[in-house]
Amino acid sequence: VKLNGITSLYSIILQGVAGVSFQGDIALDNLQLVDGNCPSDLPFECDFDDENLCGFINDPTEKHRWI
Repeated sequence: VKLNGITSLYSIILQGVAGVSFQGDIALDNLQLVDGNCPSDLPFECDFDDENLCGFINDPTEKHRWI
């Protein structure tokens, strides 16, 4: 997405929440851009190209499986 009038680097982060079943849709509503910097102390970066999936595992007690 190109933002008119923005000349510095920026990130747009979208987060999803699982519903009650595997069937569902996703929608984006009421997006808001706020001026300011992202925190520089994020714990790590991950793009899931690493074969160990960045150390994430499925919780066996959770009903949704994401990997």
